[in-house]
Amino acid sequence: IPMRVIITAMVVRGILSGVSDRELIPILVYAVIITLMSAMAVSVDYGKGYWVIYLAAHLFYLSDAVLAFSRYDPSLKIWIYLCHPLYYPACLLFAFSVRRFATDRQEKTCPV
Repeated sequence: IPMRVIITAMVVRGILSGVSDRELIPILVYAVIITLMSAMAVSVDYGKGYWVIYLAAHLFYLSDAVLAFSRYDPSLKIWIYLCHPLYYPACLLFAFSVRRFATDRQEKTCPV
């Protein structure tokens, strides 16, 4: 968790020059929320194959960091090309994890 907070602080610091006063509070709130999401993904029991949640949360976190840099620091055009290759696999992994959780819950409640 401390490493994730440090990385988030570095990302926010890196984009602050391009952020307007009107956008500052929503960006800070979102940074806290997405940092908590990725930190909570670490607490999942990976012994049962839930590593997909960990990977999905961190890919999503990285895609949003890249998106922030592409929006607020357009000096590097490469950011634009990195966002979607991180975002879409994250969405697919989140969907896969929901199916995995549903399958496990069904097996626990309805023994055959």
